[in-house]
Amino acid sequence: KDVMSIVTSSPSLRVLDVSRNTIGDGGISLLQNLNTLTKLNIKHCGLSVEGAACIKKMLTQNTSLKTLDIGSNNIGDVGVGHIAEALEDNNTLTKLGVFRCGL
Repeated sequence: KDVMSIVTSSPSLRVLDVSRNTIGDGGISLLQNLNTLTKLNIKHCGLSVEGAACIKKMLTQNTSLKTLDIGSNNIGDVGVGHIAEALEDNNTLTKLGVFRCGL
């Protein structure tokens, strides 16, 4: 099995750091259903606007996530807009890192 298969089949996973791995938009789409995560670090993972749309879905569904770092991904203004829309209804995220996101 590859690492992403193991991660996505771990129902009790709370903290995940896949920073500096080129998981890309496809990888983040696999993670969007992990509703037990409280901390996710996906810095420098090759995400684009499509990945930000997956993050939006994750933030809509996950009521446990408190910390999210998406820094050094080229999601731009549109991608950050997707995330901002999700934050209108998400009451659990308390820390969001967006350093070097092409804003």
